[in-house]
Amino acid sequence: MRIENHLSRERFMQYAAFQRKQLSSAVDALEPEWEHASVVREILNETQAELEKLVSTGELPLDSTSMAIHERKVEKYATWIEVMRLAAFQYGRYCNEHRSVTEGLYSTLLALAAQHCQGLNGKTIAVLGCGPGRTVLDFAIAFPHSTVIGLDYSLLSLVVAKHVLGIHALPLQIPVRNLAGDSYSKLLTIPNFSSPNSRLGLCDLTERQRIRADLIICSNTINLLPDHEQALMNISEMLTTGGVIIFADLTGWRLDRHPEQMLLRNSTAIKTSFAKYNINEIEQFSGGPYIEQETAETYLCRNPGSARGKGVSNRTDL
Repeated sequence: MRIENHLSRERFMQYAAFQRKQLSSAVDALEPEWEHASVVREILNETQAELEKLVSTGELPLDSTSMAIHERKVEKYATWIEVMRLAAFQYGRYCNEHRSVTEGLYSTLLALAAQHCQGLNGKTIAVLGCGPGRTVLDFAIAFPHSTVIGLDYSLLSLVVAKHVLGIHALPLQIPVRNLAGDSYSKLLTIPNFSSPNSRLGLCDLTERQRIRADLIICSNTINLLPDHEQALMNISEMLTTGGVIIFADLTGWRLDRHPEQMLLRNSTAIKTSFAKYNINEIEQFSGGPYIEQETAETYLCRNPGSARGKGVSNRTDL
């Protein structure tokens, strides 16, 4: 499976320079005596190799530290700790421990698609902010005659997704810890599903996209971006006429954020924002809670009732 590059040339050259520095630092920071250092080093090296495949001809910028404000999340998701945590969060059902607190989210996304989207055979489904790829996997299995493309700004996350989705890719072992900061003594194994109808691509949603999709899944993504207005405009342009967006995100949290990051602060604001781009609401409901494992016995519940599910259609009501 090839990871596609959907960044503009200018954005990618900045991105590549920054990622080179971050990945190299992450490899150097691994303690040789740590029992799982080789596991992490292998996936970091694989990510470095994927980056070099994507690098186009020409010199990278000499100053790799002068990044735009939203490049700071590149640093976060170039951190293997965060990506491994997210992978364990997404694939708990399929890992060797077979324990998950996230299935409610994924089953809801599929149920909304089944209810509101008919005739997806031969159509394109885009999963925005796919991370390690769980939603891509679910929709590729549920809609085997559709093309499902997962887009994300984290190359390391896409490399994890490639192990899960790539044809005959090797299962992936990841070291994980919980939020309380216990040691990384546990290895989880994520199996490979060899998904022939899935694709992966490096993407920045604050840039205009050439991809067009009949169904867009955008879950827990917009809240991470620096400019919600620009992202929504670009997403609306990706949607085909009569297409559907299934949108789920955390609202009402991080009230100290910059105004550009508060566009989706509540359900009314969400509806108003989508309507500006001629996308009409089909259904809106509160969901949640957003749960993460804090210790071996306890879980952290973030802002119950703040997750919003939206089904919307472009230029027409369903």
